[in-house]
Amino acid sequence: MPLVDPARMELEFNAELETAQKASQSIAMAEVNNQINNFNKLGRQISTSMMAITFGLHTYGAAKAEEVSDVAATALTLGAIAG
Repeated sequence: MPLVDPARMELEFNAELETAQKASQSIAMAEVNNQINNFNKLGRQISTSMMAITFGLHTYGAAKAEEVSDVAATALTLGAIAG
């Protein structure tokens, strides 16, 4: 009987390899999910900024259409954006 059983070594190696592959996949999936969450947060920030800019431009334009001064239109716009 040989000291080393090649069939048993192969089974053990395959089991360890499968465990390592599963661990690597778990780590990779966690990193992908983290990147997706970061991307979504950035998208929300960009969207909110764009809405504020659009609202501000509309408010300023409406104030200027009423022939108010630049300072008054700016103050009205900033007040509207602030809430």
